[in-house]
Formats: sequence, structure tokens, C-alpha cells
Amino acid sequence: MKVDDGSSVQTLAALTGLACSTLARSALALALLSGCGSSDDGSKGDGFTPLATMGPLGVPSPTLVGQNVVFVDATLDGHAGGRLLVDTGSPFTLVNGELFAGVMLPPQTQVTVDVGVGELTVEHVPALQLTGASMDQLRLAGILGGNVLRQFSCTFNYRDRELQLGAGALPDSVEEKTQVKFELSGGGFASLNQQVIAVPKTRIPVTAVIENKSYRFVLDTGASDIVIRGSDFDALVADGRPVLGDAPFTTVSGQSTTTVTRVHSVTLAGQTVTDVPVVAEDAILDAISSELGYSLDGLFGGDFLREFLVTIDFPRGIVELRRYTTRDHVVDEFKRVGFWLAASGSTGFKVAAVHAGGDAATKGVVAGDEIVAIDGTVLAGLDVLASDALLNGSVGTTHRIHFGRTQSAALAQTET
Repeated sequence: MKVDDGSSVQTLAALTGLACSTLARSALALALLSGCGSSDDGSKGDGFTPLATMGPLGVPSPTLVGQNVVFVDATLDGHAGGRLLVDTGSPFTLVNGELFAGVMLPPQTQVTVDVGVGELTVEHVPALQLTGASMDQLRLAGILGGNVLRQFSCTFNYRDRELQLGAGALPDSVEEKTQVKFELSGGGFASLNQQVIAVPKTRIPVTAVIENKSYRFVLDTGASDIVIRGSDFDALVADGRPVLGDAPFTTVSGQSTTTVTRVHSVTLAGQTVTDVPVVAEDAILDAISSELGYSLDGLFGGDFLREFLVTIDFPRGIVELRRYTTRDHVVDEFKRVGFWLAASGSTGFKVAAVHAGGDAATKGVVAGDEIVAIDGTVLAGLDVLASDALLNGSVGTTHRIHFGRTQSAALAQTET
């Protein structure tokens, strides 16, 4: 599909990047016209206009961290209620006003809202409005995207579960920083409901090394895992290393499955993490590549970033990594009972996918089975992240699963 200036037309997948493996972003029909925008409205020439703020900068706000991504309880026009995914991979901020009691938004897709995070409020944020897109128990009400984040120095504290917008004090028990410089990329204009929207530059290009080979990535805090192209994935697994072929994978295009393997090492800014899961996915990379104007090798996600206090200083164009002195907060989501959970209705859970050859598959667990409790913990009332985390464990241990389909307990062997 082409537009009259020859620019490629992309879907929202190109704009919002990648959702984490078990959490869906809401799909919108949105076309991006490649190329940087310009305007005479006081912007920096790439669709970005500084936003007014109210409240102190640099004060940490509590977050929920699950599947290696960060969620923050937010207010919308002064009303509480929903959580936002904090996502450098999304140029836009997306909001679902229905999850903030008392909010009255006009019946249009593009709105302007005040977004509050902790003690800080960012005023008159251009946002795209979603309806009917809540994530069940998680109360996911949208995305805090790059059009807001790029104004600040943003610190993601995966260990202490905090988000800091603006420079502030550092937490204890972190090592000296290493850093890498970047220059924001991407942006252009988006066509939405016959309206043209300026899209700011928000892509954070970094070069990282996987097993002695360099890759061009975009740093994406909204991606659970490192994502690479299928051809690069195939080259890595040609040595016979294990491959998991049915892991759930969710983007704005919908739910599917992907292949996962582990790489021996990943290095960014002189910092190396070993035994890192990577997933293969080409479509999302093709879409973002069209926006960037070059072939992107991958998305640099949370399974590396969680090892560090990560500061993305947008005004200075610097990513700072400070390794935590302990790894007690790191949970390997691929060491688990051999199935994945998904929300079912407002309070229930079901099996989303079962890994072939695992103990769960051997015992007859199938997708769609209702899950009532895990190891005696009743799931009703828990959010999807807390429930799914109950399936994690060390290799060789067991979990006792209570299935609603038979109202009986079954054992499932934990597997990698």
C-alpha cells in the first residue's frame, strides 16, 4: 500500500512496538506516513512540543513490574483508576477513559488529557483514546508513551519497582554506571480517521552484541524480551540449542505464538548478561524499519534491562546502566510449569497455551482449561501477573494445580 508521496503506510504496530508476551495492547487502525514532520507551532520540527508539568520532578513513583515490563497507577484529568504501561516503544500515549471513574472525554479518537504519575502531572498530553480495551484484572488503561517520556530523564527501577521522571537521588546497592549515547529516530506523520497527526521522534537506537555479533536495536521498555529476526534466530539455533516453539506472543496485531531460545551472552554499553531468552518476530521489525528508514535487527527488551537500574535521559541522549548488586528480584519466566495463563472474564483464569512434551501436556492439560487455584492459592481476586507468577519455579519442583473442569487436583512438573 502506498501514499502519493511514495512513503510506506504502516499500522499501529509500527508505532507502539511490541507488547509483552502475555499482555495485549489494544489495536487501532492507524497509518504512519514515513519521514520527519515539521511545523511552525513551536515544536522541535519532529512533532514534539514540550508539555507543561505540575508537581515535583525526580520523585520515585511505585510501579507494578511483571513479565519484565513496568506499569504505573495513573490519574487522568485528576481521576484515579487505571494503570498505564510505561513504554518507550510507543510514540503515542493511549488512554481508556472508561477505567478512570468520573472522567468525561469527548467522543473522538484524538484527545488532550492531564496524566498524573505519583506527585507529578503532565498537562495537556496529546493522546489517542481507546474504548472497551481494559485488560481484565490488570486494569490496564493504556500506554504512557514516548511523546511524554521523551521530555524527561526517566529511571526504571526494576528491583524496587519504581519509576522516576526527572533527575533525582539514586537508590542504594547499585554499581557504577556505564552509558551509551543515542539520537532519537523515527517519527513523521500519522493518518487517523482522515486526520493527520504529527508523530515525534521517540525511537532509541542502540547497538548491542549477541554472542559476538552486533545488532541494531531499538530500546523498548514495553517489550518483555529481546526480539530478533527469524533469520538471525535460525542462525543462532543452528548449533542445536533448545528451542521452545509455542510461547504466547501478543502485539497490536493480535495473539499468536513465537519461538524462544537462550543466548549465551548479550552486551550493551560494556555490560554483559548471560543466559538471556530471545524471541523471533519479523513483522513488527519490518513495520518499525519502514518508519526508521533502515532495516532494524531487533527490539531490546526487559529480560536484559531488568538486571539494571536503567536511566534513559532523553534530553541528553544518554542511556545509563547501573547493575544491581543482587539478582533476588530477577525471575526467569521460562522456568515454569509447562503452560501459560490468560485472564478469563473479570475474575477467572484459563490455560492460554501448553508446551508440547512437558509434564502438563503429558497429564492432559489443554488450552482453555479453567484454573481455580495454584498450590492452594485461589486465583479469584488476583491480577493476571500475580497469578501467572505462581507457575514459576526451579527445574524439578512441582506445583499443584486445581482445575475447574474436573474440580480435582493435578500435578505438573516444572520445566525450563
